[in-house]
This record gives sequence, structure tokens and C-alpha cells, in this order.
Amino acid sequence: MSKARRNVVQAGATAKRGLLTPQNSFIESAETKPDSDDDRLVTAKHVSKPPPRKRKRTPDVADEDEAADPEETMKALEQEASTLEAKAKKLREKADSMRKTLAKTESGSDGEEREEDEDEEAEKKGEEVQAVTKTRPTVSPSRGPMRPMFAQPDVGNYLVWFDLETTDALKPPSETMILEVAVRITDKNFNPIDEGISRLVHWPQSTSEIVNEMIPIVREMHQKSGLINDHTQTPLQGRRTLQQVEDEVVAYLKRHRIFSRAIMAGAGVSFDRTMVCHWMKKLDAMLNYQTFDTTTLWHLVKRKYNRPNRFKGITAHRAMSDIEGSMREAKLYADVLLKAPSEVQWPVEYQDGV
Repeated sequence: MSKARRNVVQAGATAKRGLLTPQNSFIESAETKPDSDDDRLVTAKHVSKPPPRKRKRTPDVADEDEAADPEETMKALEQEASTLEAKAKKLREKADSMRKTLAKTESGSDGEEREEDEDEEAEKKGEEVQAVTKTRPTVSPSRGPMRPMFAQPDVGNYLVWFDLETTDALKPPSETMILEVAVRITDKNFNPIDEGISRLVHWPQSTSEIVNEMIPIVREMHQKSGLINDHTQTPLQGRRTLQQVEDEVVAYLKRHRIFSRAIMAGAGVSFDRTMVCHWMKKLDAMLNYQTFDTTTLWHLVKRKYNRPNRFKGITAHRAMSDIEGSMREAKLYADVLLKAPSEVQWPVEYQDGV
């Protein structure tokens, strides 16, 4: 059997078994030889080329996801979630450690235990405030509606009430010593958010040396208020320098999320602001150049309503007592003289605050 005949026979056998390939179809087309040249030309026209091979489609990601075992996928996701939770726990522990270290650094070595006690008290008071503010205000037959003890947080409208007791009010700051510092924060309605802090400041000089340098009127005022006696009776281990007091004030503001552009408030705070600018650089960097001075309101009331006396009430000429008097004065002006926001009729040209 010739070679051509053998190929034809094999091709026929393959076709009978049903295995049709591009090669078989090509061979089958050539199985019958043309008898003449014309037939060869006609047959050549009908000879088909083998079709191109189709590439195998690679499975898509979706196909792989569909083929994946759901239980294995869930186990992998749960394992990844547990890993992320462990990392988050470590980060929280690290943040808490850094926060405690920063608080200890700012409060100073002498005030570490005292600062922790204040933080615990602040947390307890914060919980009490939340419990009070969540309840509806009650009504008393004699006093009317009862307000919460402390205001709700509103950092953007906080006022930092500040007062200093010094050795003089007329000398330059470089020649004046700060004897007491008090700070308290209120909301925009002059409601305090906590009890504030008040600290005595001790200098390398003895109390008697400092008192001897005061003018008589200042000496008499501080003796009557008990400031000089408190300075003398403070034990050595409980005394604070000006830098330590400044660190405590800065930490107090930061605990209430006040870091910059704080508005200093009080009576005649331009004097206090000048002293802070000279003696307390870190605190000065946290304060705005603008201030809220109740004496400005007083001068307005004095001229418009012909009131000869102020409304501060009796103060003890101590730093925190003066702050409370200034707060009372500002609140009285706001409650008695200023209209409620819903009752104010602004002129058309000033409605947008132009």
C-alpha cells in the first residue's frame, strides 16, 4: 500500500470513530484525487485551511472566588480580624502609656500624686455631669427651673477665666511677683464646667522679704485676705515654683481640649495678660490676643444706665474669689440687659455681621 493510500485509510478510520480534528478535515478534503488538471484547479479552490486554534480562557478572579470554600474564607477573615484587634489593643495600650507619661512630665515630680487624684475626681465629676445633663431639669417652687451644676462641653466657645494676686499692680512685670494663680473654664453662657484650680506661688525669697517690698495698701489687702498667712503656713514639701504652677495650668487646659487660641476672661485681664506674657511663656502661647474683659461691659452699663456701682458682689481679694465675682457680673449683664437671641431684631445692613 502506497504512503498516500495509507494516510487516507487512517484518516477514514479516525473519522469513523468520531474524532474530527482540523488535520483530519484537511486530509479528508484531499482523499479524492482529481482526474484532470481542470478538476485539480476546481478541487484546489475548495480545499479549506485548518481553522486557528482557540486559546484556553484563564479563570477570572470571580471564578476563583466562586470555587473557593466558604468555610475556609470565613476562617481566614476571622483570623485577620483577630490579628487587627490585637494590633489595635497594643496601640491603645501604647497611647495610654504615652498619655500618662506626658501628664506626669507636665505636672512635675512634686504634683504627680496630686494630679492623679484630680484626674480621678474629674472623671467622677464628668460622670455625674453626664448623669445630670441627661435628665430633664426639675422645677423648684421657690427658685424656678434648676440648671445642671456644670455645663456641657463646648470647647469652641469656652472662656478661660484668669486672675492673679501679685505684689504690685503698677510696677512693670519684671519687678512684680506673682503670689497666686487661679483658672476656671466656663461655656458661652458663663456656666462653669468644673471647679477650676487655684495655686500659691513661692519664690526663693522668704515671705517676710516679699511682704516688706509691698506698698502699704497692697500689704494690708493681702493680710486681710489671708494670702500672706497661707504663704507662710505652707509646708516646704507642698510649695510650688512659678514654673510648676504654669505646668499645672497648661495641663488643666489640655485636659479640657484647649490647646491654642484660648480667650482669657476676667476683670481687668489686660494686667493679667501682660504678666502671663512676661512670666509664663508656655501658657502665653496657648492664649489668643483677644480677651473678654467684664470692665468693658461695666463701662457700657455705667454710661447707658447711670449705674454708679459695679455688680461683682463681695470678693475676698483672692484669685478664685475674684474670678467668681467677674463671672457673676458677666452673667448678670447677659441675663438682665441682653435680649434672648430669638428676640433680637438686627438691622438689615448688620444681619450678616458686616
